[in-house]
Amino acid sequence: MNQPKRIHKTTLRVPFSDVDMVGIVYTPKFVDYILKGWEDYFRALGIPWESYLGTDRIKWSSGY
Repeated sequence: MNQPKRIHKTTLRVPFSDVDMVGIVYTPKFVDYILKGWEDYFRALGIPWESYLGTDRIKWSSGY
C-alpha cells in the first residue's frame, strides 16, 4: 500500500540584506532558506534536527 507523500510548507520573509539593489536574492542565500525549511519540517514531525546530522538514516530527494 502506498503511503501519501508528506507536504510541508515554510513561509519566510526575505530580509533586505539578502537582496541586491534590484531586489534579486543572492544565490547562496537559497541554501539558508532550504535548511530553514528542513529544520521546520523536522520540528513539525517532533524530531530533533540535530539528531540526524552525520547519520545515514535519511535519503533526500527533490523534485527539481
